[in-house]
Amino acid sequence: MSYRIVYDIVAVKMPASHFDEPIILVAELGGDNNCYESHGNRRSRDWSARAVGSVHDVISYAAETSAACPGGSLQLHGRYTEPENYIRAYRRALSRAMTLDEASKRGLSIAPIIRLNMSSEDISEIGRRNYAREALQTAGKTHSIIKEYGRTIELYTFDPTDAADMQLWADNIDRHIPWRNAKVSGPDDRWGLATLRREVALA
Repeated sequence: MSYRIVYDIVAVKMPASHFDEPIILVAELGGDNNCYESHGNRRSRDWSARAVGSVHDVISYAAETSAACPGGSLQLHGRYTEPENYIRAYRRALSRAMTLDEASKRGLSIAPIIRLNMSSEDISEIGRRNYAREALQTAGKTHSIIKEYGRTIELYTFDPTDAADMQLWADNIDRHIPWRNAKVSGPDDRWGLATLRREVALA
């Protein structure tokens, strides 16, 4: 059975707020149990944005996602994890939330972005996409076009040192799909070397 392993969780205080609440981005270092580096037997892993928004938004994400723990589909450090322990790990990360500068000193790179999937036909996503697109283009933001897996993506990038730019980002992030709001990379990011193997091949 394939399951996700989470090796590390960090929270970063982004230089922006929404309705006077600070925006927190939580990133995980994780990967599937059956994905390995192309050379060696070490499991591959990468950093990704998993939650973004207020503290309430982050805890809500952790609570919802923890439902995958009882069935074994989500594990901390490759061990069976109770839902309460996954939520506790998020609370611990929030209590240690760092600034972007502090994250950079740790070796984490966090680039605020907004990815709009122009090919999606999901009604709720279309509404959020159109609202964000109008706001971004009204503000004069330009974008690049990415073609991937048959989809058309509009990619908007933001300057973390520009307060107005970051506020525009914060006002238009998609809390439902966190990884579309930031590109995260850092230490022990090994996804680029990954190749899929079956567990039985290592027996």
